[in-house]
Amino acid sequence: TGDTGDMVSVATWADNLHDRFGSTLFSSWHFANMPYVDPNTTAKLDLPDPLAPRNNVWGTLKQCNESLSVVDNGEATPRGKLFLASFCVRWLVHVVGDSHQPLHAIDVFSNANPAGDHGGNKCKIGVPGTPDIRDLHMLWDSGGLQYSHEFNVPLKSAGRALIEKQATELRKQWPRKAFANSTLSNASFMTWLNESYTIGVDVAYEKGKFQCDSNVTTDYIASVREACDERIAKAGYRLAELFRKIAPRNYTAQLPIYCETHTSAYVDPQTLIFTVDRMTFYYAAGGSIFVLLMLIVCTFFVGRARGHARHAHRGPFERIN
Repeated sequence: TGDTGDMVSVATWADNLHDRFGSTLFSSWHFANMPYVDPNTTAKLDLPDPLAPRNNVWGTLKQCNESLSVVDNGEATPRGKLFLASFCVRWLVHVVGDSHQPLHAIDVFSNANPAGDHGGNKCKIGVPGTPDIRDLHMLWDSGGLQYSHEFNVPLKSAGRALIEKQATELRKQWPRKAFANSTLSNASFMTWLNESYTIGVDVAYEKGKFQCDSNVTTDYIASVREACDERIAKAGYRLAELFRKIAPRNYTAQLPIYCETHTSAYVDPQTLIFTVDRMTFYYAAGGSIFVLLMLIVCTFFVGRARGHARHAHRGPFERIN
């Protein structure tokens, strides 16, 4: 489309496939169903198989990273491979944010939801004064009501200014030095999901004590905000690290350290060099942490229209059954 030429627009491109164009083809690429059984559950449950990097957000991260590695170096790179590179860069920008959203990594099984609550989409809640937030997933998508503003697509100047303001505040609250370098440079995608899952258990569901079908408290909303802000900041810094490592000038020497091992028989990461669409990667590798935080804010929390529009159409982070 014509509105995906900058990083902030790229960040929401994967959601637009469903929200604007009605496609459900890639719906499962945004989340991972890792089950958590409510301690009070007595119902017989049919739990999913252990998570594997297949048709889920883990597989999206892993396969797009691997697909980028097989783009050949040189001007003779087939146009199909350049398309694949552009496609995967867009997905990586998006799902790095998704994988850090705790309710994209957990599915709670209970007496009320023996088939799972789909990341909180089936856990109905009340938020006094905010009737548009009707389930737990929506509350976490909004960062505890911090990022529920409706943005125009393509992004207008007012929306960009708001995202810049939010990103600046996040950088002050969570500067890069607040995280260990080893934490940010760790590109083990399953580690990211495990972190999100743990926050989902401990904070979102309060280790089984959270009650659906009830009003959330101000203390709970404050805990959501703190957890979400930390995850957004960490996702932005990690995205910057990931793109630095897979950009052409650093790829050969540092890929084996920072990226997951490739399974393809055709890939030798110790000697691999590749070049993709230059403008795409120059945006990615040369962009500042500031811009990356802007796009993570946009990816992680930009919701669609609230109220009746939100009720009629699933939001960008809601799961498709």
